[in-house]
Amino acid sequence: MTIEFCAINKPEDWMEMVAEQFGTSVINDGFTIPSYIGSGFFKQYYPLPWLTLTYISFVAYEPITMIRRSVENSKWIPVMFYINEHKHEQIIGTSTKTVGVDTLDGIFMPSSSIPTEWSFPPKKRYENITLTFNKDWIEKIDAAHETYIGRLLQSDKAFYLFETITPAMQQVLDNIKSITEIDNPFFNASFAWKKTMELLTMFLEKARKKRSEVKISCQPKLE
Repeated sequence: MTIEFCAINKPEDWMEMVAEQFGTSVINDGFTIPSYIGSGFFKQYYPLPWLTLTYISFVAYEPITMIRRSVENSKWIPVMFYINEHKHEQIIGTSTKTVGVDTLDGIFMPSSSIPTEWSFPPKKRYENITLTFNKDWIEKIDAAHETYIGRLLQSDKAFYLFETITPAMQQVLDNIKSITEIDNPFFNASFAWKKTMELLTMFLEKARKKRSEVKISCQPKLE
C-alpha cells in the first residue's frame, strides 16, 4: 500500500489527504485505521495558530510506503520525532537512512521542497510525534535572523536536517504520548500545550548549537 501526500498550506489539509487514501475520513481532527488494513490512528491538535501537534501510531498487515511530495514556498515546517521501537527506512533523493528513536537520526526536519519516502514493514508498530510550525513565527521572534534556524529558514533554499532524540526530549515525548492517545478521556489541553512548547524549544536549542548534519541543496523530486 502506498500513501502519498505533500507539504500544504493548512495542516488540516494533510490529515484529510491521508485519511482519504486509507479509505476513511477525519472526525474530530483524527481518524482510525480501517480494521482490514490494520489498527491504530492519526490525530492532530492545534495548540496555537502557528503550531500543530500530530501523533501517529499504527500497525499494518501489509507493507506501507508513505511518500512526501515536494511543493514550493509552503510556510509550514514539520519537525518529526520517530518514537517507534522498530527502525525503518527513509529515502531522500539517492540516500537511504535507517531511522528510529534509538538512532542518530531520530528527528527529521525538512523544508517543503524536500521529497522523501518511508517504508514500514508489516506487523510492526510505527509511531511518530510531529510538531509543525509556521516559519513566519520564527521570523517574528528572530527578525534579525541571528539564530541558526532563523538563518536557515530565511535562506529560502531547500534543506533538511536530522537530529538525535536526547533523554530529556524522550521524557517530554513520553509525556505527550501518554495524554494524546485518541479518545483519551483524561486529555489535559494545557499540559499538552506546555509539553509541546517545551519539546519545540528543546529542539530549536539543540539545532542552534549546530550539532546536526545539515543538507542545504536542491533535491531531485521523487517520481
